[in-house]
Amino acid sequence: MSLTAILLLVPAALLHALWNMLGKRQRPSTALFLLANTAAALLMSPVLWWHWDKLPAIPIQVWELALFTGFFNGGYYVALARAYRAGDLSIAYPLIRSIPALLITLFELVRGRGEDFGLLYFSGIVLLT
Repeated sequence: MSLTAILLLVPAALLHALWNMLGKRQRPSTALFLLANTAAALLMSPVLWWHWDKLPAIPIQVWELALFTGFFNGGYYVALARAYRAGDLSIAYPLIRSIPALLITLFELVRGRGEDFGLLYFSGIVLLT
């Protein structure tokens, strides 16, 4: 792994763990996660302003997918806040993080694409969950 990757990944992993620990330690609520995400967006907004002239080059489909993703990310934060209030971080966080893998698997099975999944795939899903 390159030094650049290490210098990006290690602080990101530490901040991720810290964020979840603080999210559990404070009274977890949807408002807390909204406030934290708003603060992060404001902190990153200079990057948006710096590249303002490049925004029109982004296809409309990307903006639609970003909006769609934001909707589901909001649902994730609601579920995470509720899970943190109801249980221990070491149980709630892994369960919440495994739900997307389970939902995608279920969605693809319903769509009739189950034959694309092999034993290794299903073993990974079981281990992840």
